[in-house]
Amino acid sequence: MKKELSLGTVVVRNEQIPSAVIDEEVALMSIETGKYYALNSVASDIWRILEKPSSVDELITSLTSEYDVDNETCTAQVIPFLEKLISEGLILIK
Repeated sequence: MKKELSLGTVVVRNEQIPSAVIDEEVALMSIETGKYYALNSVASDIWRILEKPSSVDELITSLTSEYDVDNETCTAQVIPFLEKLISEGLILIK
């Protein structure tokens, strides 16, 4: 059963996913699936933040302080992105 993400959910990188910085953006490779992921600058910032476990709320607070985006818009965009990363096995719920 799929676990719902909430603002209090703590997420972290999957340590089994190798990553590299290329031109200030992050590239990921899933060894398990053979898929390659190229993250844009905002997604790369999310990946960097998730080096340490962070709640969704902490992540959104970091992004709204860094970028010109309101909390509601950021939340509406970040949660589906995190759900995609979870479904691909790139990040984990703690």
